[in-house]
Amino acid sequence: MDKLNVAFVIPAYNEEKNLPGILEDLKAQQEGSCRVVAIVVVDDVSTDNTPQVVKDFQEKMSNLRYIRNETSTLRAGAMNRGIFSLNQADVDLVIAIDADCRAASDLADQAAQAFLRDDETLGGVCSRFGVLSLETLMPNLKKRSWHADAMAWILWRLQKLEGAGFDASRTATHENVLILHGLCSAYRLKALQEVGGFPEGHLIEDYATTMKLKRRGYTAKFCPSMRAWTDVPLTIKSLLRQRERWGLGGLQVLQEFGIDRNTLEDAINHVAFIGLFLVIFCSLVLNIAKTGTIAGGWNGASDPMMLLSIAVALVGYTYSVYQLTFLEKRDWVDYVVKLALIPELAYAMLMSGLQVVIYVKFLGGSKGTWYTKDGTKKEITQEYKQEFVQL
Repeated sequence: MDKLNVAFVIPAYNEEKNLPGILEDLKAQQEGSCRVVAIVVVDDVSTDNTPQVVKDFQEKMSNLRYIRNETSTLRAGAMNRGIFSLNQADVDLVIAIDADCRAASDLADQAAQAFLRDDETLGGVCSRFGVLSLETLMPNLKKRSWHADAMAWILWRLQKLEGAGFDASRTATHENVLILHGLCSAYRLKALQEVGGFPEGHLIEDYATTMKLKRRGYTAKFCPSMRAWTDVPLTIKSLLRQRERWGLGGLQVLQEFGIDRNTLEDAINHVAFIGLFLVIFCSLVLNIAKTGTIAGGWNGASDPMMLLSIAVALVGYTYSVYQLTFLEKRDWVDYVVKLALIPELAYAMLMSGLQVVIYVKFLGGSKGTWYTKDGTKKEITQEYKQEFVQL
């Protein structure tokens, strides 16, 4: 087979501002090793001008399809409706990409090449984690003050650096990635339909889907030549909401699938975080109890916990500097932020504190909440079912 038939599925909720960008990108896809036979936009009960945007593009894109849900099924349900509208006889690969993303012109071609190089057991490949430029993201924000704009710049820059870390981790495990992430991943349609599509009612359906594929005997790999860029939260509130959903969702997947060779990496990361946190916290409390003051809690350079903390910090910092090599279009400001230490240290402390909160909520039985980009709150339940999903 010299060419693979590729279909894109785009879940959309109030995406009138973002859809033109991604549709233009998909319209311009190069077709060296593939044919883009379908682009499916699944409208999850949008209340804006999303339907008209798609209709306008259909006049110049013959392969563009539009499906509208009558009730909201969130991202997983919208993806499933698009996936199960496709026929395996006509489509080999399906690329799941969000409406607020942008895609390189050779995205489909690179995905097809990855599958052509591999065997039939390859279930999916994921792209690099790119972050859209700040100039692209800022117009989407409401009128803001200078300090809110400054915070947006800092959060954008830190998440851009963080994305390089994600890619570094995926490169290290490129033959068996933990998650085929939701930003942009390509799946063998046969495999995805075989496992029932994306499990609905999950906070992070991409992790659960990857586990289902692996349990069925398929592999999940990283394809660094696939390039896509995504929107990122530019306020503390939206960032914490997103990361809480990710964190709770990850724990729920571990709870559902258990610890095996596919989830072991994730389980070890949780054990390491909890262990280090407890060791440092307990040591600090014990030292404070002895001295009676916070300042006396550390015994200077001779304190084993102080030395352990410094050692862990140095190892982490050295690795984070190395991760810069995975950052696409890095500039001198990225190096300044990295060398300054304080921004990333504050960010790490914020994420560590949130992780503790996530553990507490998980143990308390929290099912989590899905917030749309406009702040709309949507509760997660296990009751979202689609009549068309029948295998």
